[in-house]
Amino acid sequence: MNNERRFSGLEIFLLILIVLISIGSLIIYAIQMHESKLSKDPSDFGTFGDYIGGVLGSLISLISISLLYRTYKTQLDITKVQEERSYIQQFENTLFELLSNQRTILTTSKGTFYDRKDISTKGIILCDYQFIDKVAEELKIQMLDFEYDHSLLKQENINLIRIIINDHYSEVFTKHTTQLGHYFRHLYHILKYIDTSEISNKKKYVDLVQAQMSNNELYISFYNGISIYGRKKMLPLMDKYSFLENLKDNDFTTKSHQELFYRNTKFKSYMDIKSNIIFVGGIHGVGKGYICSELTKSYNIRHLVSSEVLQWDKANEKRVKDVDLTQNILLENLKKIISPDEKYLLDGHFCLLNIDNTIQDIPFNTFREINPIFIILITDELLQIKERLDKRDNKIYDIELLDKFQKREIKYAKTIADELGIECIEISPNNLESIKPVMDRIMNE
Repeated sequence: MNNERRFSGLEIFLLILIVLISIGSLIIYAIQMHESKLSKDPSDFGTFGDYIGGVLGSLISLISISLLYRTYKTQLDITKVQEERSYIQQFENTLFELLSNQRTILTTSKGTFYDRKDISTKGIILCDYQFIDKVAEELKIQMLDFEYDHSLLKQENINLIRIIINDHYSEVFTKHTTQLGHYFRHLYHILKYIDTSEISNKKKYVDLVQAQMSNNELYISFYNGISIYGRKKMLPLMDKYSFLENLKDNDFTTKSHQELFYRNTKFKSYMDIKSNIIFVGGIHGVGKGYICSELTKSYNIRHLVSSEVLQWDKANEKRVKDVDLTQNILLENLKKIISPDEKYLLDGHFCLLNIDNTIQDIPFNTFREINPIFIILITDELLQIKERLDKRDNKIYDIELLDKFQKREIKYAKTIADELGIECIEISPNNLESIKPVMDRIMNE
């Protein structure tokens, strides 16, 4: 709080007005006295005093009231600051005590674990962090079932996925229900305590909670939130404050579950690819290759083609059997190629054609992991696109399908840009110059 005492604009105005009125009154009186002899009657000077006092008294009273109000307001501000400091101190003391209790719950947790291959053998009793690590290991084994069916991991199957996750998680939870139940009830109490408080920067304190947790604790919390044990209360709080943002798991299944169930969480693992990619999107035959080749002539930037990064054997095949799987391969290969010291044009798509000619959006988390600087969306006349594709692939394309394809591509590209908070500039192969100002700015950063 600024302790310097300054006059308000109104107070300054009134002070200047008082000075001017005082000087003016004296001048008027002096002129009047100049025209007549100076009175020796004390009552005349009393009349003059009444004159000055009547003029200035009201203004002085206004200043007094203003100063009194300011003093009162200052006292209120001081009291408010003191109350806020007292509340924060009390809040933090309670929070630190809760965190201490949470660590105690973890370090006193223990359970018996058996060899999966030979359950007849005597179980091993593990405690504290060994316990939670073993539970996480058991849970990861349960979740392996998803690895055998990538096509299941789609938005339209979310209810089925939720049921499967709950079944797998319950297998682990029920074996350790006493320990895990106590752990997560107390963790929920901590998050709820922060959420319902009057603290201004709640995210800071939520980050403090998750900073004390191991990656295995975060992993178990992740699936506990999706299960019936945490779906209604725990998951909304974790997603609201990006509680699991530091979860590090490169497993494709886990990342797909992140996108489906934790849509508001910005996982830091998505930042594995540095923000030095300009994504150039558009449907097949729209002219992405031409645009990128022209830009590489003008700028020191490397051009990558998504299909080449994927290392597809059939370059002319536009239909994709498994969109989710191909995008996972794309991301993994990009991480091997991308250098933090270079900028790249990544030539790709926002939507793809499935093998049955249905249009499917590329998963949002793909673009979140690519983390582009901005998006160049290439569009063109449908007849031009069809002519290029017919000639290039030596087959006839349905112009109605191409129309639906391009409209879907445009709509989803703008959605992606809005979600990521970046620019999306739509151009055609004929107006390449329109992108130059943006490219100049990006390349100079």
